[in-house]
Amino acid sequence: MSLSSRNYSRACEILLNELENNYIQQFYGEGTYIKIRDITFSPVKKTCLVDCVVVLGETIETNILEDDMTRLLVYGIMDKLILDYRVNVMVKYDS
Repeated sequence: MSLSSRNYSRACEILLNELENNYIQQFYGEGTYIKIRDITFSPVKKTCLVDCVVVLGETIETNILEDDMTRLLVYGIMDKLILDYRVNVMVKYDS
C-alpha cells in the first residue's frame, strides 16, 4: 500500500467514525468502530475496493454481524468523497 493510499484510507476512516459514530454504536454496541485497511483504485474500470474491518466493542452478539449496515455507512462516506467511481466494500470482523 502506497503512502497516499494509506493516508486516504486513514482520512476516510476518521470521517466515517466521526460522522456515523451514533449509528455504529447503536447497531454494533458500545466501543465499536470501523477501520478502513485499504482502498484500491482501478482508474481504467472506474472502480474502487474498500477493505474495512468492524472492530467490535465489549458485547459481541452473533445476530449483529450483518454486513449491510457497514456497507451502507461506507457507501455513504465514499459517495461524498469519490465521484464517478463505483465502490465495492469488503467487510470483516474483529474483536
